Amino acid sequence: MASKIARGTTLESVLEAIREGILDATYPPGMQIKQALVADDLGVSQSMVREALGRLAEEGLLESIPYRGYFVRRLSIRDVREIYQLRTALECLAAQICLPNLEESNFDELETLYEQIMASAKSGDSSDAISADLAFHRYLVNLSGNSRLLKSWDSLLGQCYYALHDLYQLQAEPSMESLAENHILIIEALASKDMRRITTAIEEHMNFASDMLLQRINDLSEAAS
Repeated sequence: MASKIARGTTLESVLEAIREGILDATYPPGMQIKQALVADDLGVSQSMVREALGRLAEEGLLESIPYRGYFVRRLSIRDVREIYQLRTALECLAAQICLPNLEESNFDELETLYEQIMASAKSGDSSDAISADLAFHRYLVNLSGNSRLLKSWDSLLGQCYYALHDLYQLQAEPSMESLAENHILIIEALASKDMRRITTAIEEHMNFASDMLLQRINDLSEAAS
């Protein structure tokens, strides 16, 4: 059961509480999220929960089924393929746009974010590793200076967090470091100024993640049958 949060809290706090409940499987995949029960669990109004559920459906963490309500989304093979295909396209485009204007300070920031990912992975803190991972990629996209490109990337953020939660959990045995280390290859490719190498680095990074998630979905499907 989710923990109560302070009354008078913000919508963002309610969103975060429900989002964490989804990611830590308090609300497991396929579960119906009942507005009244969640409001009671969290100690907030139903109207605030209703708005939060709508936002989480927009993020892709919940599925809204007419006349039935909100259900925790199960990532399908198609979901994973579409998410990573779109991320690959957006991040390659962002790299192409920002490449002529990259400065030393940009590489310093990317390396700082990479070090944060690695430190969190080595300590086994998957939550911090995911946050740093997404911060790394968002920073790269933001370097494009294209607000619509960034908005498109941000629209995938919730689903990416959901997917990466599974991915880093998979890497916890034996280590999350192999996933974290892949980010240095993107930095090295950007430093080369070779767009073909950059595209390859981003594509291989995304393929590595999506292949592992697809295998995870297949394994679960086989276990269930």
